Amino acid sequence: MIARVLIPKSDGAAVAVSLVAALPLAALPGEILPQAIAAVVVACLAAWIAWQDATTFTIPDGGVAGLVLVGAALRLGEGLDALHEVRFVLMGLAVDAGLCTGTLLLLRELFYRRRGYDGLGFGDVKLGLAGGVLLGAQGFAWATCGACALALAVVLARRIAGRPMGLRDRIPLGAFLAPAILLAWAVVHHIPSLDATRM
Repeated sequence: MIARVLIPKSDGAAVAVSLVAALPLAALPGEILPQAIAAVVVACLAAWIAWQDATTFTIPDGGVAGLVLVGAALRLGEGLDALHEVRFVLMGLAVDAGLCTGTLLLLRELFYRRRGYDGLGFGDVKLGLAGGVLLGAQGFAWATCGACALALAVVLARRIAGRPMGLRDRIPLGAFLAPAILLAWAVVHHIPSLDATRM
């Protein structure tokens, strides 16, 4: 019943695929095959989130849940591989997820109280949760910075092209943030010294 409320039927398939993919990621974190599976799943989920947000201004709950499952499995597997205690890995996951989600939720609330309308969708806040689990707080901060810079560049390009946006025109942040999360995840996994989740 709870799952039916939190995850719509249309998103259930994505969560199921992510769950199946997450099992070997946690069991064999250092193997090439699980890392390849993770890359494909994360790329597909990020593309789905970006496409849906760009076309409908909504972020699929199944895509977010899938990123959380894969991110948690990867970090748990890496933590166990490094002989860390499970409770410390889970505490790190909780702190990162809380920081990222809480920061976006606070920004959303402050904007609403100042302007009287939502400037940040709740789907973006949930995407912050997934980014925090997958990247850690530091990696998610870099992804958010890159996504916002790209979104601002699009706004500037529209202005230069003679199509300025009004104050209430919407920008699908998830369409920029999901690819940025994917890129940041790919970078930190190819340059381990940048991976704050392993520290």
